[in-house]
Amino acid sequence: MKYIRDLDYALKVIDECLYGTLSMVDSDGFPYGIPISLVRVGEYIYFHGSRKGKKIELLKSKPMASLSCVGKTMVIEEEFTTIYQSAIIAGVIEFVLSSKEKLMALRELSLKYTPSVMDRFEAEAIKGLEYTEVFKMKIMKISGKGKID
Repeated sequence: MKYIRDLDYALKVIDECLYGTLSMVDSDGFPYGIPISLVRVGEYIYFHGSRKGKKIELLKSKPMASLSCVGKTMVIEEEFTTIYQSAIIAGVIEFVLSSKEKLMALRELSLKYTPSVMDRFEAEAIKGLEYTEVFKMKIMKISGKGKID
């Protein structure tokens, strides 16, 4: 088994992971983490969510966050070890304001998660824009590592 640590590997883990955990700090200094569906477009991570809730309030007051992505994992019991892929990103999160950029982000998310029903994308996206917030996180720091066989 060998360990891998490099930028290209971290980007691959991000691109292939099915979800990540977004971590922020609340007003009392406590950590707050939530799972998100994400897609990377260049040096940004895009995700979406409701326009109300704790995440919104935290991001308005403190836009710095960390995102943890876990790729493929497999426990090797007889060797008391785990094969894994992971990446950690730190950056500033912005609310996406442009309708054009929101639709681009939602399209990229849909291509990643629901590629077989893209013929319905436009209608669903337009219908959902009124109650969906779209965010982007600029990748400022990134690390990734994995243990492979």
